[in-house]
Amino acid sequence: IMPSLVGSEMCIRDRAEVDKKPLLHHIIEKLFNDNIKDIVINTHHLSEEIKSSLKKKYKNAFKIIYEDEILETGGGVLNAKKKKYVGDREPFFVLNGDIFWLEKESSIFEKLISNWDEKKMEVLVIIIKKECLFGYSGKGDFNLVVENKKLGRLEKSNDNKQYVYTGLQLVHPRVFANINKKKFSFTEIFDYAIQNKTLYGLVDDRKWFHI
Repeated sequence: IMPSLVGSEMCIRDRAEVDKKPLLHHIIEKLFNDNIKDIVINTHHLSEEIKSSLKKKYKNAFKIIYEDEILETGGGVLNAKKKKYVGDREPFFVLNGDIFWLEKESSIFEKLISNWDEKKMEVLVIIIKKECLFGYSGKGDFNLVVENKKLGRLEKSNDNKQYVYTGLQLVHPRVFANINKKKFSFTEIFDYAIQNKTLYGLVDDRKWFHI
């Protein structure tokens, strides 16, 4: 889980609550509800506050990484991998810490796992139509190569992007194999996977909120 990084806007996000509960706690409890308990939380901004809040609520249930230097989203995940908190063989979830969604009877994590195809995928992201993301006014992130499908390969071929990345994805560790830099955005992973035709999107119909 990647809580917000730095700055006054991020400070507000990290303290944001839904129904009197921090966003990060909502994410953790959704993971727990799916019996996902091997959780790594990457921190920099408000690290001690986050750690104290989690310890008070959940004891010592997590591996918490403190970055003394901001490594950005991709570098933060690679750092967790280098620390052996993430294995080399199995795909793992990566979540932004400032996302919120309304869950259904079948979980979003189950949906990702059931649609994963290791032979052709290195990254599988949850996407929704940009007009369906509450609070979002951006230009979108991706298009499906073949439109009107619920699952397909992604591209960034033009300015009229129909889908937005929600902040939840399933990633295979091999996508980091040839990266030699320490600090980088996960956007570089997306671009690499697009080039290799291994970035796929799964369209979701839950209610997602842009914080």
